[in-house]
Amino acid sequence: MLSEKPWRVDLTVFFFGALVLSWNLAGILAWGLHRFEIDGFRDSEDFGFAILASLSFHGLALVLMPFFLRAHGVGFRDVFCRPGMLRSLIAAVLTALIILPVTLLLESACIFLLEHLGRPVEDQVAVKLVMDAKSIFRLVYMGVFAIVFAPIAEEFVFRGLLFSLSKQLGHRRFAWLGVSALFASIHFDVARFLPLFFLGLVLTWLYVKTGNLLASIFAHSLFNTFGFVMILFRDRWEHFFK
Repeated sequence: MLSEKPWRVDLTVFFFGALVLSWNLAGILAWGLHRFEIDGFRDSEDFGFAILASLSFHGLALVLMPFFLRAHGVGFRDVFCRPGMLRSLIAAVLTALIILPVTLLLESACIFLLEHLGRPVEDQVAVKLVMDAKSIFRLVYMGVFAIVFAPIAEEFVFRGLLFSLSKQLGHRRFAWLGVSALFASIHFDVARFLPLFFLGLVLTWLYVKTGNLLASIFAHSLFNTFGFVMILFRDRWEHFFK
């Protein structure tokens, strides 16, 4: 487990602070590009916004990750090639199978409640981008990002980094609840906050149980894969269940 080796607080603060700063600067840049009606940023759902958002957080996290690990004397083998890897991957598959129906149920309940409170729920921007993709490049980019890059970056930041450091500092409750809430919050979706919070808790449990970050990454990837496929064939599913 990554938390077996204590993280330096200053480097962790720098890592997470760099992500927050990058994300905010990307937001300012996106606002400027939208204001001047630059192609790809004319509408709030244009593809340029998705690229800028994904690179400013997930992309930067992946770039900083090897430097962070090297500063602590941790190699990629310590992260991805730990003993019992096969058992960890099997546990990830079983966990993903449990996560999927529960998160779908929670999401449906949240959407039902919000709509009955007079707050209609719209599709996430990422969902609209996939459904409205007019080129194979956009579709491939969104798929690779959701299935590969996002799980690696998010699991390293939230489980490998923030969860481990919080436990290291003695804040066990925040490590479980606070970090999972933060993980759900970055998706900026009220209707799906509870399902994502549950997902964060289960992925944290999987990480602790297996001692292998690859397990939570793989389960996260399977979860996103299912969601991506459901979006691709959404029209067929809706027609089938009518």
